[in-house]
Amino acid sequence: MTTGAGTGTASSRREKEDTRHSVAEYYDMIEKEYASAGHIIFFRRLVITRAANNWRMNHPQK
Repeated sequence: MTTGAGTGTASSRREKEDTRHSVAEYYDMIEKEYASAGHIIFFRRLVITRAANNWRMNHPQK
């Protein structure tokens, strides 16, 4: 049995690339929304999203 950096590298690279792609898509969506909806709606949604994420972190699923 081998352990170390060689284990699961293809899967790990694929997960990292998927994560990078998802983050890039998310930021593209944010930029488009900011450009089209204006800064007031954008910041209101940002505050709501942060509040929801904070609530999820403080109330984990069982």
